Amino acid sequence: LRCCVRAPGNCGHATKRRSCSALHKRRADSFVTDPSGKQFVGNQPVGSQTLATDSRNNVEVVEIAKAKKGTYTFSVIGSNVSVGPQDFALAAATL
Repeated sequence: LRCCVRAPGNCGHATKRRSCSALHKRRADSFVTDPSGKQFVGNQPVGSQTLATDSRNNVEVVEIAKAKKGTYTFSVIGSNVSVGPQDFALAAATL
């Protein structure tokens, strides 16, 4: 299972009040919970046991090797959104 989240942060939305650098600092952290309750965090190596979030990228990937059958929960949390709401895109696929 692979999940990818992208929070926009380009200069096309810059205004006098919101500079490009401020938009690039916007972040959305992604989390996936499998049917057994195990949680996976965006941009961690496959099999990683850490739940640390990635504070440098506005694109995150959660990759789960040998995904179990069942219901998965996808969560996206805007962790640095000075002006909202924050749009994001989510894509999920089995490989």
